[in-house]
Amino acid sequence: MSEMIQAHCSEGVLTLVLNRPEKRNALSAGMYQRLAQAFRDAAEDPAVRAVLLLGQPGVYCAGNELESFLDVEHPGPDMPVFAFMRALAACPLPVVTAVDGMAVGIGATLLLHCDLVYATPRARLQFPFARLGVCPEFGASLLLQRVAGRAHAAEALLIGEPVSAERAHQWGLISEVVPESAIGDHARNRAHALALLPVDAVRTTKRLLRDAEAAQTEAAMAREQIEFLRLLSSAPVQQGLRDYIAARKARA
Repeated sequence: MSEMIQAHCSEGVLTLVLNRPEKRNALSAGMYQRLAQAFRDAAEDPAVRAVLLLGQPGVYCAGNELESFLDVEHPGPDMPVFAFMRALAACPLPVVTAVDGMAVGIGATLLLHCDLVYATPRARLQFPFARLGVCPEFGASLLLQRVAGRAHAAEALLIGEPVSAERAHQWGLISEVVPESAIGDHARNRAHALALLPVDAVRTTKRLLRDAEAAQTEAAMAREQIEFLRLLSSAPVQQGLRDYIAARKARA
């Protein structure tokens, strides 16, 4: 799985690269496990002062690998996706990410737990949960409306159409829109700038920012997890996923 999640640390920055471009960086169970462990290890490593999460040019993250949702035998909180959610949400280090291309499902909701989010003009954020027969996860029902406002959050979560980088920036989901040619260097420079700051001050500032809404976020994630698993294991959703995957393969 290491080839699908590339990791290296340099000058205090742990860089994690989603490396499954042929699947648009759709996240599998093994990739979630690798990411979760990387975030947990980074939190305990004094050599790491910031985390940088990247995709490839034009490819960010297509969300969860839909095939892994089929015929879920034992849906529960120990699923790898939830381990990743908890590890990212609890990360005491600043997390920087650069979005170039589609950020779908968890690929979009994970942005709500990053500290600095940069995107190119061709980036698109999509929260298609209702379309797939499930509900928001990763605290999106709370955090999205807190950042973007209830009207925008309802539109994004209920209708599930892609949101442009410019619109996401206006909503407050993205820190800055950066040209495609500069996005990688810009995000790296920001991550390295954070790594040069006093580590205790940075960690304390992030903790204070997070603690202001930590209890509500954890409660929202817990509620969403229960409802997501209930919907995911239902017969209509399972059949809908099979039909969607079959139609997608037929078009390929």
